[in-house]
Amino acid sequence: MQFRQKLRSWGGTPHMDLPTQPEVAPEEQPSGLAGMQVELSENSDDCHRIVDALINFNVDRVGPNDYRLLNVFARDGSGQIVGGLVGNTYWGWLNIGYFWIDRLWRRKGLGTTILRNAEEEAIRRGCYSAQVTTFSFQNPEFYKANGYESYATLDDFPCGHKQYFFRKRLEPLKTQEP
Repeated sequence: MQFRQKLRSWGGTPHMDLPTQPEVAPEEQPSGLAGMQVELSENSDDCHRIVDALINFNVDRVGPNDYRLLNVFARDGSGQIVGGLVGNTYWGWLNIGYFWIDRLWRRKGLGTTILRNAEEEAIRRGCYSAQVTTFSFQNPEFYKANGYESYATLDDFPCGHKQYFFRKRLEPLKTQEP
């Protein structure tokens, strides 16, 4: 739980300057796992080290990711959140992490409105594609109806259900003629 809270507080990890590891001469490289300790851990500092190191590795090979949160929320007349999308953009993609609509507001067009707002903002940020995963019990037809294509399915996750992987090519916004 502590690591999840920390992930939320990060708002995504920007590229951190970790100390670079010097090249190690072949004769100085470890020859085996002697003395290595492998353990389970929920220590958030340990998790940060791995996440930050992987981000640095990726950026070194692909270039800056321009990571930014992209969140869209809908509030009712009293200011209560009744739906929202929590995601991010980087490397030209909109990544939808969480998307929820209160059951009283479902099938009224709110989900499509939120999704379109997120896609339009992603396009303004230079994104050309979007991706999301969802489950068979979470209405995957919604994404199909909004132009997403399923490119993979994981059966029995969770048991008796499926996880779907969707993507969509984002079209540039059309400019309004005066």
